[in-house]
Amino acid sequence: MKDKFTVIQGGGKNYDYEQEKRQKAIRCQQAWQRQHLKALQDSIVNTGVLNIKDLPQNDLMKISLAGVKYIGACHKVRVLMGEKDSVDEAKLIFQYINEVFSIMGLLTLKNFVTTFPIEKSYDGDRYQCKDYFYTMDVLNKMDWDKPIGQDAISEFLWDYENRDLRDMYVEYMSSMSAIYKEKTGKGIAEQFCEDNGIKGYTLYEEAGILVDNETGKTVKVKKQRHLQVVKNEYSRGR
Repeated sequence: MKDKFTVIQGGGKNYDYEQEKRQKAIRCQQAWQRQHLKALQDSIVNTGVLNIKDLPQNDLMKISLAGVKYIGACHKVRVLMGEKDSVDEAKLIFQYINEVFSIMGLLTLKNFVTTFPIEKSYDGDRYQCKDYFYTMDVLNKMDWDKPIGQDAISEFLWDYENRDLRDMYVEYMSSMSAIYKEKTGKGIAEQFCEDNGIKGYTLYEEAGILVDNETGKTVKVKKQRHLQVVKNEYSRGR
């Protein structure tokens, strides 16, 4: 009986779960990259179409989904690795996302919603944020049978509630900010704060200090203490 089972070594005290998580994220990233390229190549080979604009909607849906998933996987890897992309990497990601945007803009609104379902969150009014109802209000003002438009897709995504698309847009804005900073010396958020009279700060995590970018003053950052459960007298007596 015992010969029918294989014993595998589980995680012990020295097992690096964070490293395993990063490796899984990288494998997922590579898989979605292959899937995106395969979807693009298969569509061109099977249809004989050379211009992406002429591809059937079903093919455009597959290419768009794989592209968005790949960018989202890149975002996850970057977060887990705790590393910032170089300017050259940011430029490549920015160009890649723009190409995905172009393909997504060819989708009809109906097929876009099928490919990227609206997130089922319904409490936006309570927290003053976007939710399912907000997105539907925007969509109902549009023609569901017409393509969204390549020039309109970026602005359209601001009003669309979907986790995968949100992760992709974070990567888009991050890469755009890195490119902008190379040219001006400031990121987009820094420039926005300066233009609107908002103070900016720089956090140095290893040193544990916060620096006022305007005055140069430093403040020691206190580490948060762990919360403790305190039992009251009433609960003790019961």
